[in-house]
Formats: sequence, structure tokens, C-alpha cells
Amino acid sequence: DAALGFARASGIPYGIGLIKNKYIGRTFIQPEQKQRAASVRIKLNAVAAKDTIFASNSSYMVSSLFKGCVDNPSRLANMHYFNPALALKLVEVVKGDHTAEETVELITEFAKATGKTPIRVNKEIDGFVVSRILRVIKDEAFYLVEQGVVSPQDLDLGCELGLAHPMGPFRLNDLTGIDLTGDKVAMQRLKEAAEKAKIELSGVTTSNIN
Repeated sequence: DAALGFARASGIPYGIGLIKNKYIGRTFIQPEQKQRAASVRIKLNAVAAKDTIFASNSSYMVSSLFKGCVDNPSRLANMHYFNPALALKLVEVVKGDHTAEETVELITEFAKATGKTPIRVNKEIDGFVVSRILRVIKDEAFYLVEQGVVSPQDLDLGCELGLAHPMGPFRLNDLTGIDLTGDKVAMQRLKEAAEKAKIELSGVTTSNIN
């Protein structure tokens, strides 16, 4: 309703379909996750106006995965909010090769109109921009704690006071939920351990990792 109201108030002759997915995006995309997301888009495509924009909040499941699910792929994009969305202002607007410039402009306008600050991501890439930077920080933080160099509490304090981060990586994990970030780290740690033990991981998937 807010999206359609914005469209009408702006004189834009089409509405915006915003899909804010319950968490389905992971670095390791499982087939059933993609199937569920595709099913949603197919159903919406059948009932929505042909010029409706479908913008997904997923930071790992890029919109180009679903080009075959809609009649007009130029209306597909990612609009990635940050958790907690009510408090954080940033939104990543991600343009795939299939995404029309008009679509990017409209999503950017919508983000600004709803009190957010958008940044443009010019191509699809795993994790987009901010999550990729954060991934590097977290990986080094986990390594330092694993090696006994520093405690999680002191590492967080170092990031907060030394780098002016609002919170350190471990506090951030507590806030956002380890389930949102744990799969990639767990898989990476498993691979590292396997390399040391010379174990083949061909049959291991994230569903095997608790």
C-alpha cells in the first residue's frame, strides 16, 4: 500500500511490488530455497500488472536467478535493507544486467521517500557491497579469537573504540542472528580442517552442518 501510494503521489503510472523475503538468501543456496522463491515470483507475476517491479530483500539470491519467472525481467532487482531495518538507513539497490535503468531509478526514489539512504550496486555479486566487507572483518575476527590472540569481548571493544564501529563483529552477530551468517563461516572452517586432514568434501553441504 505504501509503495502504491508513493507511485500515485509521484504521478508514476505503475505500482511497485516489494517482496521482502523471509530469510532465504545464503551464500550456499539450497535448491528448495530457490524453488520457493521462484514459486512466489511466478504466482505474483500471474496476478500483478505487467509493469510491476519485483524487488527482493535477499543479499545473496540475486534477481537474475528468476528472470524466467516473470514476463518482464527488466523489472527485477534487489533492494537490500540492513538489520534492524527500522533503525539502519542504508539500502543497497542492485542492478543486474537484465534490470532497466528506470527500475533502478524508481527503487532509489522509493528508498529516499521512505527515509532510507540508497547506494547503487552496478552489478550482481555475491553479498553485494557491505556484506562482503563485513565478511572479511568477521573472518579475521573469528581467526584472532580461535588463535587465542584476543577475547571476543576485547575484539569487539577494539573495533568499537579503535575503528569507531557502532558495535564489534561478535555483538553484531548476536544482534542479527548467527543463523544468518553461520553457514558460510562454518563451511569455510570445515574446508580448512579438511584440507589439513586431507579429507575430500565432495558430499558435504550446508545442510550437514549444525
